[in-house]
Amino acid sequence: MSSLTQLTLDHNMLASLTEAVAGLINVVKLSICHNHLVTLHPALAHLSLLRELSLSHNDIQVIPEEILALTGLKRLALDHNHITVLPPAMGHLHNLRKLKLHSNDVKSPPREVNLQGTDVMRAYLKALDDGAKAETLDLSSFSLLALPMEACVLTGLVRLNLSDNLLRELRPEIGHLTNLRELYASG
Repeated sequence: MSSLTQLTLDHNMLASLTEAVAGLINVVKLSICHNHLVTLHPALAHLSLLRELSLSHNDIQVIPEEILALTGLKRLALDHNHITVLPPAMGHLHNLRKLKLHSNDVKSPPREVNLQGTDVMRAYLKALDDGAKAETLDLSSFSLLALPMEACVLTGLVRLNLSDNLLRELRPEIGHLTNLRELYASG
């Protein structure tokens, strides 16, 4: 199976993947839709040539870590799962051009960010991930309606830029940012 470049395992009863996925080293397109996957096998992270991954219509609740290692990924379909949060590290999937998430109840990033498309969503997630590692978080120009909850847990923040958004409120949880010295929120 080492010469295989496309694999479709749609409409089965798969609840998990096995170590055999490690042998799919030349797979560029992998579709495992309409199954019962909750998570992925760690070996999936080693499919460095993978460009398209379709996991629609499964039982995934949390974006598997393995997906975050697939830096060459261009298309990712996770629609019709049970995902509520996208990990900030997804912002570093620089080649990702199409992310399908519809029919999930995604709370983070906020809806107003998600509606702007994959590039904006990826930029938002990258800003959060970078902000978690630094003292500065720049969430300017994302059309945010409120201070995102995920920003309120970054207690090491010293500077927060929320400028050029459509803020209707600053959550009381902003009080958790006890090290915050500079807040920019001009419309």
